[in-house]
Amino acid sequence: MIFTKYKKITFSIIGFLLLILIWFVIAEIIGEKVLVFPGPIETFNYLRNLLITKSTYLSILNSLWKMLVGYLISIMLALFFGTIAGLFNNFYLIFKPFITTLKTIPTACLLFLFIVMIGFANAPIFVVILVAFPILYEAVVGGITNIPKNINDAISLDGGNNLLNVIKIKIPLAFNYILVGIASSFALAFKVEIMSEVLSGATVYGIGTSLKYVQANDVNMAGILAWGTIAILILLVIELLSNLIKKKLIKNN
Repeated sequence: MIFTKYKKITFSIIGFLLLILIWFVIAEIIGEKVLVFPGPIETFNYLRNLLITKSTYLSILNSLWKMLVGYLISIMLALFFGTIAGLFNNFYLIFKPFITTLKTIPTACLLFLFIVMIGFANAPIFVVILVAFPILYEAVVGGITNIPKNINDAISLDGGNNLLNVIKIKIPLAFNYILVGIASSFALAFKVEIMSEVLSGATVYGIGTSLKYVQANDVNMAGILAWGTIAILILLVIELLSNLIKKKLIKNN
């Protein structure tokens, strides 16, 4: 009975321990734990040193801040253009080539374009905006276009697609779709922010900037995996909070 209650936690712990074991075995097979592939012990020792250093937290906060700025702008743009596209099919068709282009263009191309256009410091923010936007946009469009016909008919009798009805009725009804889009794109946005920092070396502090510095200046490759571990832990916390909020919102609905 107790095992059934904690089944998910138990198997998650087993999976985590297997991952550590595989990591340890690979490191032992390769045999070079400084210059090539550090094991768990070497990585966690490096991570421990990072966690008592002030610059580590400045790097984390800077990366999260830039990602959040870009992501919030992306949400606002997606709500605006996605709502229009969901309400007016002609606009959706006109806008479709733009969305397809954003979905298919390599992220590195966007980054290098923005580096030239607006400089190193703000380029990662704009890359996050354009990478997250298509996913959020399609989620908003899907939510608007999948509102049940009987509700749409009732809205039509009450003034149709006027601004008040859209804000008070249609967007809330599309919220579950939007939530799926947020869940699908948030982790991606964080990864893109880190990658953009690595490629641009834009700021003094940042997870990606720190990764680039370790790779270029530190012979101990444990730093790469230590910073990767920090990024994974942040994503796990974000995912946990997102799932809790999502469950609560669905329950309230």
